[in-house]
Amino acid sequence: MRHMVGVKVGLWSTGGLTQVSVVMGGFYCGLAIQTFVVCEQHPSWKDLALPQCPLGKEVAIAQLISELV
Repeated sequence: MRHMVGVKVGLWSTGGLTQVSVVMGGFYCGLAIQTFVVCEQHPSWKDLALPQCPLGKEVAIAQLISELV
């Protein structure tokens, strides 16, 4: 039986998966902050019978881009 020592294959061994995870986590934190800021700028939606924050085009575009990436 032969053993190969020091061979690195794929994202797991090179740290690439960690980098991708950090970038995606950054995307989702950014989306959460953007949503919070947009909703807090217009607090009148909180007084409605069925409260729902109107997010607008900016948030929709950012969410779409993060899904495509």
